[in-house]
Amino acid sequence: MQRYAMKYPAIDHLVLAANSLDEGADYFLKNLNVRPQVGGEHDTMGTHNRVLRLGQGCYLEVIAINQRARKPEHPRWFELDTHTMQEELRARPRLITWAIRTDRIEELSQRCLCPLGNVKSMNRGDLYWRLTLTEDGHLPERGLVPFLIQWDKEPHPATLMQESRCGLIKLYGYHAQPAAITHILESVGAENLIEMKQLESGSSPYLAAVIDTPAGLKMLT
Repeated sequence: MQRYAMKYPAIDHLVLAANSLDEGADYFLKNLNVRPQVGGEHDTMGTHNRVLRLGQGCYLEVIAINQRARKPEHPRWFELDTHTMQEELRARPRLITWAIRTDRIEELSQRCLCPLGNVKSMNRGDLYWRLTLTEDGHLPERGLVPFLIQWDKEPHPATLMQESRCGLIKLYGYHAQPAAITHILESVGAENLIEMKQLESGSSPYLAAVIDTPAGLKMLT
C-alpha cells in the first residue's frame, strides 16, 4: 500500500464551489488550463464533486449541488443551500473554504477558538473519513477558518488521483481583522498554513490560492 508523508496539521484540500460541475470544470480550464477528473457523490449531502491533484497529500475539489440527488432533510454543507451563496455561484465559481488534515480531530475540534460543529463520520466506496461540520452548514469565519478532516484508511485519496502537474504554492486569506483569524488558527496549529492579509473594512473576506500549473503560476479566488 502506498503511503504518504503525514505532517500534522497540514492542508488537505481546497474547496471550490460552483453552480454546476460543468461550470466548475470550465472555470478550472480557464484559470488553470487543466480539467479536474471525475470525483464522486455525497449521498447524505446531495452534492457531487470533481477533483484535481495538487501533490501527494493535497488536492483541489470542485463541489456543486447534485440536482439528480434527493435533497437532504438537513442543510447541505458549505452554505450551498443559502440564497447568498447561490447568488454568488451563479456569478462564478468561488474558492470558499479549506480543510486541514489531522490525526486527532476530536481534540483539535475542542481546542479551536471558533466553533467548528460536530465531528461526523462519512464514507464513499473505500474512502472513510471524519470531518467537522456545523449543523446549519455555515462556514466558520466565511471559510477562512478551515474545517478539520481525518482520513481513517490509507492511502490518501490524492495519491489515487491522476497526475495533474499542478501544486499548491501559497494560500492567502483576506479579512478586515487578520490578527483575529490568525489567533483562531493558532489554537489548532494552522497559523503557518495560510498567510492572512489586511482587507479594507466593509469588504467581504475571501480566500486566494496560488497554483503552479503547466501554464505557469495561476491564482484562484
